[in-house]
Amino acid sequence: MSVQITSVSSTAAKSLSRQVEKLLTGVALTCALSLATEGLSHTSAHSSEAPVAPAISKVSYAAAIGSMPDGAYLYGQAPKAEQLGATYLVFEVKQGDVTGAFYMPQSSFDRVHGTFQTERLALTVVNSYEQASYPYTVALQASSTSASSTQPHVSPIGLEGYYAIKQLSAIDRRILSTCKANQHRSL
Repeated sequence: MSVQITSVSSTAAKSLSRQVEKLLTGVALTCALSLATEGLSHTSAHSSEAPVAPAISKVSYAAAIGSMPDGAYLYGQAPKAEQLGATYLVFEVKQGDVTGAFYMPQSSFDRVHGTFQTERLALTVVNSYEQASYPYTVALQASSTSASSTQPHVSPIGLEGYYAIKQLSAIDRRILSTCKANQHRSL
């Protein structure tokens, strides 16, 4: 009986330890991002998953960037998928409209929707906890290689501060499916 109680207590302690570790990691990441961007002008989404990025840089284009081809895309702050501590943006482009999410592996995700505008991707971020909406922009870069799951080709558009990741995982597809379903309900 004593061994069984000790085993249950040990399991509960490990679970509590993981929850506290996850919370502290989130707080540390938020503090690190805040310190790293201090003094930079930026648009903040006030969200747990949406990263804080510098204001749109001045990139000169021969022609205005309009959109990306229809398809599903994955971009990450790390060049590989599923890296703990990195933020990812998974989204689908359909006739110029963008639906998707910012997320960190093993965490919640914040839904996004928006459109491509000249030199930027203009998004509205819906915080997963409060369901509050915030504007957020990501600067576009010319001449970046990115692949779409439906049209694997080179796109002339990249996202500033993000790496294009060629393969969407099952988790990425599940997040995207949830976001698309929620977007259709809110229309």
